[in-house]
Amino acid sequence: MPVVSDPLRLLSDGLAELYAPSDHPVGLDFPPQGLGVATRLVPADSSSYNHFNGPRLLAWHAEPADTGVFPGSEQLFRQHLPEHPVLACHVGTGDGRALRISDFLSDRQYRSLGLYRDFYRAAEVNYQLAITVPTAGGGLIGVALNRYGHDFRAAEVTLLDLLRVHIEQAAILLPGQPM
Repeated sequence: MPVVSDPLRLLSDGLAELYAPSDHPVGLDFPPQGLGVATRLVPADSSSYNHFNGPRLLAWHAEPADTGVFPGSEQLFRQHLPEHPVLACHVGTGDGRALRISDFLSDRQYRSLGLYRDFYRAAEVNYQLAITVPTAGGGLIGVALNRYGHDFRAAEVTLLDLLRVHIEQAAILLPGQPM
């Protein structure tokens, strides 16, 4: 994993990309563009852009596209979503700051969840860092960064949290988003 010598420069470059005009219809590229910026800022093995109404998943976009795709994966993910500790915190408190699953659960506790056993193990998600931003309709947009080998460092949590307010602003500016 590359070491970023100047994380503020990387953040600045990412923000320029996030707000840059696009040749595509408004809103079309926001999920992949937002995920691309997030994963350049905080490297991850996979990432997802999710739209929630409370703990209910309405839509998602994953990078790489085949992440979490296996027979029955969508049903299993939806079934176990109420077990997700970060989402429960974000929904319950309205505080969408960057949080790791490990901020709530030990590795043993996490691996005992049906969410891990039935979905995340097959999707090779041993560690996750996520943020959420509110939508105009009362829902949430979530961005999750996933790793297989090691957890996210405190500095990476801070960087994703700095990006969070900009993802919220960019989502508001893009009328094609589920707001």
